[in-house]
Amino acid sequence: MYKVVKLDHKGRGIYFDSNSKKKFLFWNALPGEQVSYTYSKNKKGNKICIANKIKNRSKDRIKPLEPDHYISCSPWQIMNFDFESKIKKKIAKEKLKFIKNSREKNLISNLQIYSNGLSQFAYRNKIEFSFYIDDQDKLHLAFFRRGTHKSKIPIKGCQLAEGVINQSAGIIVDWLNSEIKTHLNTKQKQIGRYFKTLILRSNNQNECIAALYLRKKISFKSFPKLNSSFLGFHIYYSDPKSPASVPTKILYSNGQNYLEASINKTKLQFGINSFFQINIPVFEQALKDISQFLHKDDHIIDLYSGVGAISLPNNKSYKECILVEINKEAIKYANLNIENNNISNCRTILAPCREVVELFHKKHTVILDPPREGLHKKVVKSILNIKPKKIIYLSCNINSQISDLKKLETAYGITFIKLYNFFPRTPHIESLIILEKGIV
Repeated sequence: MYKVVKLDHKGRGIYFDSNSKKKFLFWNALPGEQVSYTYSKNKKGNKICIANKIKNRSKDRIKPLEPDHYISCSPWQIMNFDFESKIKKKIAKEKLKFIKNSREKNLISNLQIYSNGLSQFAYRNKIEFSFYIDDQDKLHLAFFRRGTHKSKIPIKGCQLAEGVINQSAGIIVDWLNSEIKTHLNTKQKQIGRYFKTLILRSNNQNECIAALYLRKKISFKSFPKLNSSFLGFHIYYSDPKSPASVPTKILYSNGQNYLEASINKTKLQFGINSFFQINIPVFEQALKDISQFLHKDDHIIDLYSGVGAISLPNNKSYKECILVEINKEAIKYANLNIENNNISNCRTILAPCREVVELFHKKHTVILDPPREGLHKKVVKSILNIKPKKIIYLSCNINSQISDLKKLETAYGITFIKLYNFFPRTPHIESLIILEKGIV
């Protein structure tokens, strides 16, 4: 058996084999536990495993709420919530060990994590399901097994999702099974391969929209019925060569293709294919913290702005703002949100963030909320060349954020850092870092 030393930033228990110089990384394992495994694969010189037998169980281990599929969607269901918060702070502090400045080290030593303790489950406002057809030719929602792109686990829903998502997903699955049985004149196993994914979004107000993505164009005889909570359903053909749920062509549309959410008293619309924050109550706290670092005379550039969820609710806290986003749908809704909220000091630019570097000025405060891979190297280079006075960097991936921070620290000092548990019961850590020019 293998004794787990600690957890890595992806949530896996670590055992280091001194003989082979190889790391064993275990899902379903906690520090101090002794584990064995069945399934494993090699990746980048490490052995990725799923623990099946456990000795010396941690006092912080609890029974997972979804024993059939928790490793796929939320592998930290196995620990109590206080321990989860403690581990997330510990992982973040280890990532920040490179900081040598005594003032910054003091900020890190007092690092806090904000959690809405009432929302450990039913907090996600977006879920992407795959599909599985069983031996009785019945279609189910599914998740891929952790670490695979082929093997799937049939599920009824996901406890991380808002209730309206699971309810609406059930309506769609019942409809698909009815269509397969009654109208689609082909073998079910073959039809199952045509269904790519199902994406559902909600808005913390018991409203939901959904999109079905197909690998092949299929003609249906009927469609699922909408109701007061299930507001819109759309079908897209999605390029089968792409693993992502890319909307290549719209095949069917009924009802709304957007939702509206209230963020700190600002009403924001967003579409099925545009980015929006997953956990609204926790995100609102992050916005309140950001507002402390905005001033009436500030000129803002909001990079990777999405529909404007960070800058628009704070529009009374600065002089002007330029929102930059590459996604056409997101910019469409950002413009609508500016108009619908009568905001006069904001405008948008549809472009990759790396292509608007000429906008940077030393007077600017730059808001950053990039995708998981972090900042494009051209964005980092431009920031270091122009040196805007302040950077507000919100990240869903502390690893890429720390990588960017190591480059930016030559010109900037940390004046604020805080963690947010946007994704309870998972290893994901959201972090906010405020950087100011010339601070030592």
